[in-house]
Amino acid sequence: MANESDNQSDHQRKQPIAPPPRVFDRSDMLMMASERLSQVRYVFFVQIEDGIPTAFQRAALEYSDAVLMGWPDSDDRSLSIPTADEQAVIKGCEQAIERHLNDFRLAERDDKTDDMGDKLIQISDNVAQIRKFYQPGFLLPTFSEIKRVVSEEWDEDMDSVDSRVNDRELGVTMSTDTWLSTPDNPSEDTLARATQESIANQDAGREAQSE
Repeated sequence: MANESDNQSDHQRKQPIAPPPRVFDRSDMLMMASERLSQVRYVFFVQIEDGIPTAFQRAALEYSDAVLMGWPDSDDRSLSIPTADEQAVIKGCEQAIERHLNDFRLAERDDKTDDMGDKLIQISDNVAQIRKFYQPGFLLPTFSEIKRVVSEEWDEDMDSVDSRVNDRELGVTMSTDTWLSTPDNPSEDTLARATQESIANQDAGREAQSE
């Protein structure tokens, strides 16, 4: 009997111990999302700050700024708690962020700035999805809407540069401060215009569905 009991004890000791169930921690999720996007956004900013960004590059930066604007504190009691299904989607977003982050690093190594911008947009998309599960009322224009507004502003700025060049017949050196916003002080006019377009498009879509 003793041998049989000892054998059972040995068998139990050899069995792998299952890890404790992971407690869903919203602070982990929110912190991961904001930190990843903040890091990528900064690297992209540094990459393009020495020149005049294209409309696409500027729009990618503006979009990431919009996603990070007013980022909530993890202990904010007004935040929603994602359901089990939503947690699964958030997990998928986390995995997508890591894949795009790896591609972003490869593009940085190869000095492919537009590819970096594309990955910044993809990461911003996934971070925005995560945020919306905690803040369902979070209003964010699409990248296309922001790019449309930025492109109009960019064309106006280029016209202004061309005008000054013609007047002075000199080369123009512009500070990147004219073109780039910071996470703490994004281009509010650009975001406001893009948000208005987004709301108008959503209203038009609802009206079309009701007809």
